Amino acid sequence: MRRWPRVLAALFAAVVAVAVYFAVRPPPTPAVALPPTPTVSTPATSATVSGAPTVLADGCLGGTDPIKAIRIAHETAPLTPEGAAAFLATWARWRGQVPQDPAEYEQTGKMIWAPSLPAAPRSLPVPPPGATAWVSTVEARYRVTDVSGADVTIEAVFPQTISENGFNTDAQQVGRFTLTEIGHRWALKALGAGGQAPDQLIAELRAEGLPYRGGC
Repeated sequence: MRRWPRVLAALFAAVVAVAVYFAVRPPPTPAVALPPTPTVSTPATSATVSGAPTVLADGCLGGTDPIKAIRIAHETAPLTPEGAAAFLATWARWRGQVPQDPAEYEQTGKMIWAPSLPAAPRSLPVPPPGATAWVSTVEARYRVTDVSGADVTIEAVFPQTISENGFNTDAQQVGRFTLTEIGHRWALKALGAGGQAPDQLIAELRAEGLPYRGGC
């Protein structure tokens, strides 16, 4: 029984974390619109929002192995909007990598989760035997929507592949992510749906978002 994609969907949607929209073939049922989440932009203090397509965030910060990359990215991501977007990309690859060792996942998570991050998005899904999942940033898109004090808010979409019983399912991790600088390193502070239906946000990011540089 191919229930793993449903388990993964429930994880991200039920925790009011990342709105996950499944691009399954044949076409999925329409996505449900989510209540809007207002965002107030304030001027940056030490960094500026980059909208220039010539300044792209690193899509493979820390290397190709997401389990190792997340710790490297945590140590090396620049404290700029692009650095936050690069760290987010590595976080998405790490978070979407299944299976993982629960103890190592928890230990790493404690390094990169801000105290305000709810408990639910910290949890690690337990897949059926043999099921795997991974995220690629090659076709990912992002846009920095707000820089305020120590916080950077980014809307992004990350393609994910879920494999079970020889079948692959295409999915999208999409939403609004807030990262905050703690101890000169980025930490994940909040996750949200972005205030609009997932398919609408995906379409906007595909049309207007920036690609990552050197995705993996």
